[in-house]
Amino acid sequence: MTATDLNIEDSNRTSARKAPGLGLLLITGVTVLLFTLPLLIPPVFLNYAIKMMVAGLFALAFNLLWSHARLLSFGHAAYYAIGAFAVIHALSLSERGVLSIPTPLIPMMGLIAGALIGLVVGYLATVRGGTYFAMITLAVGELLLSIAPKWEAVFGGESGLSSMRMPWAGLTFGMVGEVYIVVLIWCLFGLVLLRWFSATPLGQIALAIGDNEKRLRFLGYRTHAVKTVIFSLSAAVSGLAGGLIAFAMESASFELFAGANSAMPVMHTFLGGADVFLGPIAGGMGLTLFSELASNASRLWLLYMGVIFVIVMMFAPEGLAGFISRHVKLSLTCWRLLIADYAVFLSGCAGLVLSGVWMAEVSYRLMGTSPIVGLTPDGTITLFEWTFSATSKPLWFAAVAVFVLSLFGVLAAAKRARTTWLTIGQKKDGLR
Repeated sequence: MTATDLNIEDSNRTSARKAPGLGLLLITGVTVLLFTLPLLIPPVFLNYAIKMMVAGLFALAFNLLWSHARLLSFGHAAYYAIGAFAVIHALSLSERGVLSIPTPLIPMMGLIAGALIGLVVGYLATVRGGTYFAMITLAVGELLLSIAPKWEAVFGGESGLSSMRMPWAGLTFGMVGEVYIVVLIWCLFGLVLLRWFSATPLGQIALAIGDNEKRLRFLGYRTHAVKTVIFSLSAAVSGLAGGLIAFAMESASFELFAGANSAMPVMHTFLGGADVFLGPIAGGMGLTLFSELASNASRLWLLYMGVIFVIVMMFAPEGLAGFISRHVKLSLTCWRLLIADYAVFLSGCAGLVLSGVWMAEVSYRLMGTSPIVGLTPDGTITLFEWTFSATSKPLWFAAVAVFVLSLFGVLAAAKRARTTWLTIGQKKDGLR
């Protein structure tokens, strides 16, 4: 059931990224839908859409490093935050009449700031690779996080900075729909830029560096220079993403440098699928929507998000997009072999979700740490509009039993599906 079991080699990521048909069709359809979205949904959901697009763009920028040069950055929030503060300063200068630039072009300042800082940091960080590179990027992020609250002139101290969007060409940019269109256009620009770079000779060299850097150096290529350029471009688009969120929120604080913001694009990328171009976008948008909705329903939403990530990495390490693309090419005969195992697997997952969420929420309230709902004097509790005794032994026994049986079903179905995939792989090898 995993990519490893199918013996998918690293070289396959090259051919998968070169298949333009499905990606182009999806981009066209989604683009048309996104431009009509302000006419279809209320403003509160447009705010969700803005955050989702920015998260997808940020994940795509991070994935440029990993998917091409196999460089894993743990400090990309630094360029995201720098882009945000650059845009806030540009908005402030525009508000005071010092900077004469059309308001829709102001997010470009985040792109430029991210590129410049990324060029400097990238030149130093890409001297090393692997774990050393990851630790350098983490150290740079933590360094900026410690400096930002104390450098009030640039980052506004602990309270951060804020500004206002100025009217331009008859547009006030006071309506969320107008802001949404600006963010959408810039996100599409960043997406096209990264897609274009992948098709350039420099992008192909970067891809080869990820496969075998020593061979490239032996052939005379300046791999350090190429990696520096890739890092700078990744930081530039990350800065653009940060600039867009600052443009939408009209504020920025030092918390943007936090390690959690560096972890998010990593989770989004690998959850969506690092070796499929649209994978990080799907992961970023999907997980951001989940966090927005789940955070309104439960204080344990971070726990649930972490569990989702762990489950996907266990059973679909190629990410959701890679998992789907692998199944699209299956024949009807192969589907017949897998459908029963998948039905048991999905049923088990449903049981795990229901029983696990029930036990987590009730335990959370029993500990008395929930600011939303607490125990009543008679020991009852209301959860999801259902009132029951929080200490009822039959309920707890039923929940534990469902959880254990569901877990057993999931593991058994995964094992059977893995065996089926091996059989399918052997049949395909025999036909070649």
